[in-house]
Amino acid sequence: MMLLVMRHGEAVSQASSDFERHLTRRGEEQVVDNYNKFLRLQQPLPDLIITSPLVRARQTTELILESSDVRIEPEVSDILVPEGQVDDVLNLLSKKVDTKVCLLVSHQPLVSYLVHRLTDVEVFLETSMIVGIQTESFEPHCGEVKWHIDDYS
Repeated sequence: MMLLVMRHGEAVSQASSDFERHLTRRGEEQVVDNYNKFLRLQQPLPDLIITSPLVRARQTTELILESSDVRIEPEVSDILVPEGQVDDVLNLLSKKVDTKVCLLVSHQPLVSYLVHRLTDVEVFLETSMIVGIQTESFEPHCGEVKWHIDDYS
């Protein structure tokens, strides 16, 4: 499977709750720009998208769907919240055996912990960053980072 790990775009710092923080205009632009960079890599499009239920992650997912030919209904998973557990994510992914390309849209610190557990690569995912990981299993250190996309690439 090719696993695309993406952090949501830049969000406002204040809202009635962390759950309700929405993307800024810059965050929207980041998401569209970085996803377009991904499309230029001419990689296969996701056949599964799993997103956090938080507003900024759902908005990121909606922008991706609007920016591409991906016509799938994203799954929303409560395990993709910022304080989520990597083992829960790996367990979820291990059940998606028919998936070729999966896009996960989530938050810090979970996204960085996930990349590290799968690949042994330490990276801090900035907002809207996407890391492409090739893996055949969801055991620790079984994946390989193939590329990454951020505002600076």
